[in-house]
Amino acid sequence: MLGYKKSRASRPDYPYASPAPVELHSDTVCIWTVSPPYSVVRGMIIPQDETQSRLTSPLSDPNLFLSFARLGSHGEPSEKSILRWVNAQGLLKGRDRLRESEFAGAIAFGPLLEPHERIEQHPVSVHDFRKEVRSAYQMLRLYANVRGRDYAAIAEWFLAETPQTPRAPAQSTMVERYLDRWRNFEYDSVRWMLQQGITTRRREGEWLIGTAKSALLGSVAYSVRNIRLTLTDLPAPGNQGPNPLFARRTMRCPDLLSAIYLQFYLMVTDNKPMRHCENPACGMPFPAKPKHKRHCSDSCRSNARNYR
Repeated sequence: MLGYKKSRASRPDYPYASPAPVELHSDTVCIWTVSPPYSVVRGMIIPQDETQSRLTSPLSDPNLFLSFARLGSHGEPSEKSILRWVNAQGLLKGRDRLRESEFAGAIAFGPLLEPHERIEQHPVSVHDFRKEVRSAYQMLRLYANVRGRDYAAIAEWFLAETPQTPRAPAQSTMVERYLDRWRNFEYDSVRWMLQQGITTRRREGEWLIGTAKSALLGSVAYSVRNIRLTLTDLPAPGNQGPNPLFARRTMRCPDLLSAIYLQFYLMVTDNKPMRHCENPACGMPFPAKPKHKRHCSDSCRSNARNYR
C-alpha cells in the first residue's frame, strides 16, 4: 500500500489529517510474480516454467519506472535487454486471481494459492513491449523538458514527425497521438514560428510548454486509468499506538504495467526536479536527488569514466 511520510498535517494536533503518500509496504498496492527464465517464441515473450514463480512487490523498487524507461534510452531495446528486464521484474500484464475474484474483499481469508496459480501472466509480444518502453521513455523526457522549461527541446517535440523516437513506429504512443492532433489542427503561422526557431523567446516558449504539458498530463492520466482506489484498516507504517483512523486510502494496481506508471504518476504529482545523465552517450533524465548523483545508473557512471 502507499505508506505515509511525516508532514505538518501528521502532527499530534492534526491526528485525523491525511499526510502525503510515499511508496512503502507496496505489497498491498501490487503483488506480482516473476517466473524466470523467460524466452521469446515466435515474437511472444513467455515463461518457460511457471511452477518456478516467486511473488514480488514491484513498487518496493524505487527505480521500477526508470529501469523500464531506460530500456528505450538508446533506441528500441534488443530482445536480450528485454529478457534481462523481464527476468528481473516479470511480464507486463496479467491478473491476480485472488484480488480479482470473490475473495478480493477478504484477501487474508482466501484460498492458499501457489504464485503461479495466483498470478495469471499474459504473454506479450516483443512489438508491444517495445511500444510500452517507447511510451514510458517519451513521457519521462517530456516531463523533464516541461519541468526544466527547456524551450528548444519542447520545440523539437512539435517539429519531429515521430518525436524522440529512433525509428518510425508501426503503432503510435499516447504522446505521439497528442502531438499529431496538435499538428493537424494548429495554424500554419505557428508551424512557421517553430521552423524559424523563434521558440527561444519567452512568450512563444511558454505557450509551447503549456501545450506540451497538456499532452503529458493526458498521457499520464490515460496510463493510470486502470488503477483503483480502495481502503485499508491497517495502521500507517511507523505509527505508534492504536490507529485513530477507521480506514485509510490506498490504491490497487491490477498488473505490473499499471504499477510502473503509478510510480511515474507519483513522480509527476510530487513535482520532482530532474537532471540529465552526464554520460555523453546517454543523457537520460532522472530525479535530481540526491544532489551528488550525476549519472542515471552505475553502468553510465562507469562508461562516463572510461569516456573521460
